[in-house]
Amino acid sequence: MPRGRRVVAPLLLGAGLAVTALGLANVGPEGEHRSESTTVPSSSSPSTTVDRVAIRDDFIDRWETWRRATLRFRETTERTSGDQRSASAVTIVQRFPDRAVLGGGTVSARIGSRLIGCAPTTRGPIACYDSGGFEPEAELSAELDEFVKLTSGSAPTYELTTIDDQCFRFTLAVPDLRPRWGEQYDVCFDATTSAVSREVTVAGALTIRVSRQVESTSVDAAELNPPAPIAPSGAGPSTSTPSIAPVPSTNATGVPQEGGLNSAGEQPM
Repeated sequence: MPRGRRVVAPLLLGAGLAVTALGLANVGPEGEHRSESTTVPSSSSPSTTVDRVAIRDDFIDRWETWRRATLRFRETTERTSGDQRSASAVTIVQRFPDRAVLGGGTVSARIGSRLIGCAPTTRGPIACYDSGGFEPEAELSAELDEFVKLTSGSAPTYELTTIDDQCFRFTLAVPDLRPRWGEQYDVCFDATTSAVSREVTVAGALTIRVSRQVESTSVDAAELNPPAPIAPSGAGPSTSTPSIAPVPSTNATGVPQEGGLNSAGEQPM
C-alpha cells in the first residue's frame, strides 16, 4: 500500500530513475483529454498552498501505487521531431520489486535486487549478464522524492496541476538548462488497473508519447524467473535459454524491428 506523503519541504535524494522516458506517451490520441488544466495561482496564500500540496500528494500516491502494481502490459513509445518520427513497442512484466522489459530480442530485468540483461550473441545463443545490485525501496523512494523536490517550495521548478480526474500536468516554471521532464510532462492513470496509461513529454522540438495497454493484472512466476545460470559482470555470460523469453519489438504498425525504445528507462524502470 502506498505510503502517505504529506511533505511540503523536499526530503531529497538525487533521483536515479528517469521518468524519461519513463518520457512516455501522449495524453491521448488527438481529440482526447483536451480540457484545460487546472490553474494553480502563483500567490502563496494558505488555501493555494493546501491545494498544491493536495494535488502533489494525490499524484505521489498514484505513482507509488502504479510502481508497486502487478501487471503485464504492452508499452508503445513514439518520438517525433519536426517531420521525423520513430516508434517502437515492448512488453513489460512487473511485480515489485521485479520488472522485466522484453523487446527487440533482448531482456532487461530487475529481479530481486539484481540487474539482469540478456541479448543475442554472434555465436547464436542468447547471453545473460548480472550487471550488479540495486536497492529497490531506496530507488523508489528517491524517485518519489524527486517529484516532491521539483514541485515544492515558493518557486518550484515545475507547477503540478490537474487536467482531469485521472491526468496531471507538470509545467516548467523556472528556466533550466536541462529540465527533468522538458517544458511539459503529462501523466494519465488508468482508474481500473492503477497503471500509468499515457504520458507525453515535450522538450523543445521533441515530443515523446507513451501509451500502455494492460494485458493482465496477474503475473505467472515463470514470467519473472531469471535466466540460470547468471554470470557476474566480467565473468562471461550464460548461454542458457532464459525463462523470461525475449520478444521482438514492433513499430507502431506492428511490423517487427531490430530495437525497442523504452520510456521507463531499462533501460524507464
